[in-house]
Amino acid sequence: MTDKAGTQQLRDVLRPLALHESDFAVGDAVSERIAALRVAIDALDADAEPWLLEWLADEHFKGAVLYTAGKTNWNHEQQGKGTPADRQMRARIVSRFNSWVDQLATRLVQYEKGRRDVVSVAGWRSELALFKQDPVRND
Repeated sequence: MTDKAGTQQLRDVLRPLALHESDFAVGDAVSERIAALRVAIDALDADAEPWLLEWLADEHFKGAVLYTAGKTNWNHEQQGKGTPADRQMRARIVSRFNSWVDQLATRLVQYEKGRRDVVSVAGWRSELALFKQDPVRND
């Protein structure tokens, strides 16, 4: 089983992770937090639960894609190439990112309290596979 210290570290990294419109203009604090999430995932001792690491890697991918989409959209607008729709799209991306953080934290607790097996993460991984295929149309 995964060590409790490792999952606590993962929760500690997730707790301050949030995205706001103002984050796009001020450095890369959010991307650093996403990188810290990856470090926490990699630090987990989950030899007996490889599906946990696979699921968390998929989750990390989703967060990174959402952040990158928002930052790219913001950069596009800053270059004078944007449209009024860009700001609306970015607001939706910010909302999706923050929902992703909340959902990941909730699912991590569900996993820890549940059976902790490959079946426990199968549905979540299926959703993430759809996201990987089409991040615009799949949450």
